[in-house]
Amino acid sequence: RYFMDWSHVGHLWIIENLPYDNLMPSSFLSLDMRGQVLLLHSSATDPQLVCELGQLFSELGFRVFLDLWNQTELGSCGPAAWLHSKLDHIQNHGGKALLVLSPTTLQRAELYWKIAVERQSNPATYSSDMLASALGCIFADRQKGCAAQRFVLVQLDVHELPINEEHDMPKLLRGLPLYKLPSQSQGLLMELCLESPNNMSGKLKKMWWMKKAQRKLAQGAQNIFKSRVRTESMLTQFDSLSLDTEDTEERMFLKN
Repeated sequence: RYFMDWSHVGHLWIIENLPYDNLMPSSFLSLDMRGQVLLLHSSATDPQLVCELGQLFSELGFRVFLDLWNQTELGSCGPAAWLHSKLDHIQNHGGKALLVLSPTTLQRAELYWKIAVERQSNPATYSSDMLASALGCIFADRQKGCAAQRFVLVQLDVHELPINEEHDMPKLLRGLPLYKLPSQSQGLLMELCLESPNNMSGKLKKMWWMKKAQRKLAQGAQNIFKSRVRTESMLTQFDSLSLDTEDTEERMFLKN
């Protein structure tokens, strides 16, 4: 299959036939159009899952910042300083901070709101890890009315979360854009991409890139989901086998 690649030279449009299937999404859109991503998560979230998600965005051409990939830098400056420096960087480059939702993230967000608003206390005295720093930044942005400009919520289908309506969301996170993967991959990509190009060539390239990238992101998220399900199933079987073995050993011990 082939696609039409349009490039404008003077007043002429030049059409080139290039193999459609051989092009990766990252090669389809210039770096000026793809944004930068800061991936945030709870320490209780499976690190392999987070790394796979970060790698997926990286393969799509986004520049990804993830604490799990920057342990040396993180250890030298601390979670709060590292987070603020990355937030400032992506803000200067039109990027977004993606907060991966999980049961722990929702619980911590609810607790942060209760401590900060209802108890009028400082949540930092209770926890100072990366998630606490991120929630603190969201809270500060909410006070300014600009939280949605920097932060986006991402929910993977692998996490069964009780979020069906706006009122299900912790108050701290309400009003932030929420995208579920893989079903809302295109919407998330639209959120992360920078402004649309003005010329026809750029618009066509972005359209084709979006089509390829949406497919890759949805498939990648689905693969992550399937991988987690298989892993959890194997762990469940292993736990069941261990319990059966312990039960058998106990019965043999009692017989003797």
